[in-house]
Amino acid sequence: MLDGLLHPDTTTGRTPRSWLRQEAVSPATSHIIATLTTIVFLQDADVDQWDLTCLNPHRAKWLAQIGWRSTNQYVQRLAPERRDPLLVAFLQQAWLHHTDVAGELFDQCLWGCQREATHELEAFRKAMARSTHEQLTRFRELGQVLLEDDIEDSDVRAVSFERVPKKVLQAAIDETQGLIRPRPDDAIDFLGKRYSDLRQFVPLWLQTLT
Repeated sequence: MLDGLLHPDTTTGRTPRSWLRQEAVSPATSHIIATLTTIVFLQDADVDQWDLTCLNPHRAKWLAQIGWRSTNQYVQRLAPERRDPLLVAFLQQAWLHHTDVAGELFDQCLWGCQREATHELEAFRKAMARSTHEQLTRFRELGQVLLEDDIEDSDVRAVSFERVPKKVLQAAIDETQGLIRPRPDDAIDFLGKRYSDLRQFVPLWLQTLT
């Protein structure tokens, strides 16, 4: 398995070691999935179960750094008794590193979704400001009708539709439904619009990481 890390894949032309060294650079869905795929590959090789406590931690880190930075040709030229420990340390460090990256990308992605949802809520409020003013004006007219003592109870309906026609009132009610915000008003509904994006990687994230 260790020797196989140094041989190019027939489909991609890259060695598995080169692929393992590739790091995600953004919290985009594709990058998170790629990072999780890397972790799954290492877990399938039981790298997360390897016990390297017999090795000095500083030496393990030093070997992993060499394995991470060296060219493929350099590693191939090493004798097996030097190459294998280097690759073992490299694989475990890769597993630890990509696990950290997956957690960080997940955090960045959620904060990014929250930030976008908050901006969308602010834009929604600005767009609805004029409409809110118009609807409040109409409902104020109706409120004044209800509060005027000179208007008989039997005439309230007729006077109300005289000041605010029935069709206008119905349209205002329908439009007001879209203005009503959930409580607390913290953009959670706009965050929910990003469900389809999160759904692409969250199940794999939960399945891969504990």
